[in-house]
Amino acid sequence: MTDPRVFEEQVGNILKFTGATRPEPHAVFILVIGATGSGKTTFVSRCSGRTLEIGHDLSSCTSELTITSFAHPSGLNPIYLLDTPGFDDTNQSDSETLTHISHYLAVAYANGVYISGIILMHRISDPRLSGTARLNLNMFKYMLGKPAYENAAIVTSMWSSPPTELEVQREKELLTEGGVLAEILEGDGRAFRYSASGLEGTSATPSSKSLPLAVIDHILHQARAGPIILQIQSELVDDKRELIDTSAGRFLADRQVLDLRREYEAAIQGIRDRISEGTLFSSQPANGQADTLIGRQEAQAQVDDKFSHLETRVQENRATLSKTLLQMHHDEERRLEAQMARIEADLCARIDEKQQYLETITNQSAGPPPASVPASTPNVRPRPSPTPAVVTNTQFEIRRLRHEIQELRHEIEQKQAANNSVRHAFRDGMLFETVTRVIGGAVGTAVPALVAGSLCALM
Repeated sequence: MTDPRVFEEQVGNILKFTGATRPEPHAVFILVIGATGSGKTTFVSRCSGRTLEIGHDLSSCTSELTITSFAHPSGLNPIYLLDTPGFDDTNQSDSETLTHISHYLAVAYANGVYISGIILMHRISDPRLSGTARLNLNMFKYMLGKPAYENAAIVTSMWSSPPTELEVQREKELLTEGGVLAEILEGDGRAFRYSASGLEGTSATPSSKSLPLAVIDHILHQARAGPIILQIQSELVDDKRELIDTSAGRFLADRQVLDLRREYEAAIQGIRDRISEGTLFSSQPANGQADTLIGRQEAQAQVDDKFSHLETRVQENRATLSKTLLQMHHDEERRLEAQMARIEADLCARIDEKQQYLETITNQSAGPPPASVPASTPNVRPRPSPTPAVVTNTQFEIRRLRHEIQELRHEIEQKQAANNSVRHAFRDGMLFETVTRVIGGAVGTAVPALVAGSLCALM
């Protein structure tokens, strides 16, 4: 059961980040990105000092974008860490992931809520920098844009303690000249090592072990120059582009086409190998020419089927990316509505289940009325009444069930109230007004008063 207070906090944080409700004057929002399994949630937990056990229903309700808030030890800035889904998530395609993240980033920017920094996490424990990992890191760079590099912190995770030579070599290949993330360091970004025992500087800038809060302090220091605008935000809001026409969208679309082409070529090669081995033939007719003809026909059918399947996937990916901010907003509204309805239905089902069980044990505890025994019937004794211990246990179980049912009903009420806030913001509230303003060209480029207090606090 997700704590209703945690649920309400998460929903409230989402509404603050998107500008649907007003965040604190000195609030700082930091984007945490990286591949699935890179340690983002663990890092956020260490930064905030909170044990994060976010339920499935909660992460679904917030597009898997979860926002954890905590007070900075200095007391000046409430910090909001935006934990984003990875681009290699098995639960949704990369196109869907980019759409979800881009929607919230764009709406926030349009409402004058700015990102103060980016934490980019990467596993140093991976045996090698795979093609997928390299492409994902390039995707992040296209989302950020070069002006945002100075506000980025690269955090390599899963380090051994002490670091191994192989890990140090991987770090060098990643961060030095020619490395996929070297450009971020050249743009005044900074790299950190993160292991189970703490946080360290890079081999180039060693430092004593410190808490993950050191990364936050670095970002706060860099943010003193003013808010940053991510490239994906500017392209969607200022340039009013469809997602597929942004730098990140084009990169992802080209990458997906290339991936599918390689998959198609591999399938063709597999069919050629089977023809040469003679394993594709479905029969062994006496005429060798007929045998060859059958094999070629089957091969062509498999090629056509594979091509049709891949072509459909290309079209689906392009359709997901070929959307304006308003279309992305409507899609997200429908997705959230389905998820919120499921959350409420699941809770109601749990109440019904407990209510049925309560009725069952209540009826059993009452029992049937004792049957009368004729006086002339020998050796027949009346059925004994339940012992006091059995009665006590049953009564305790009944009280427990009634209490749990009451708690579930209270949880439904609280989650419905939180969900209604989301529904209003998306349908006819601040968020809907924002995306329609973007389409209509009424979004200003000046820094809004909403972030003025935050800038002053950082100076």
